[in-house]
Amino acid sequence: MIKEFVVREDDILYFSDITNDKNPLHIDEEYSKKGRFGKRVAHGMLILSYAVSIIGNHYPGNGTILLSIQSNFKKPVYINDRVKIDISKNKKIKNNIYELTILCYNDNGEEVIDGKAIVLSNEVI
Repeated sequence: MIKEFVVREDDILYFSDITNDKNPLHIDEEYSKKGRFGKRVAHGMLILSYAVSIIGNHYPGNGTILLSIQSNFKKPVYINDRVKIDISKNKKIKNNIYELTILCYNDNGEEVIDGKAIVLSNEVI
């Protein structure tokens, strides 16, 4: 299952408020200009939460329960980047428990996050 999301400034600010992650790399333009990325970056967990929304709502399907997740944050994602997220079945572990592969790409096709999720799903995949 592949879905795309555009990372909006409002998404970053809402995520910052909800999580209380006020790291200035995410919310302060002047501070971020002096940092390693030269501009504000999205929270890695915000991007990963887009992947989790696919898992719980689309693939494998509604009601899927995330049991565990492992991820590697490889590159920054910036405001207004279009992120492509690819979720696929890696293997069936037992009964309704599956290991999924998570791959996230930026506008340039570069991998920004990779990971694995173990899920419990009523859907057969």
